[in-house]
Amino acid sequence: MKDTNRIWLRIDNRGKIEQLEQTIHVIRNFAAKSGQCEMRYENPQGNEGV
Repeated sequence: MKDTNRIWLRIDNRGKIEQLEQTIHVIRNFAAKSGQCEMRYENPQGNEGV
């Protein structure tokens, strides 16, 4: 069974999406170097484009 990094991202308002996208970029770069990364999005407001 492989170890998986689980990263939970919650978006509180649409103003944070740009910052979040940069964070995802950094996380993906890290995950590519360290191994498998499972990403899951929790979006309680139901905003589109997430």
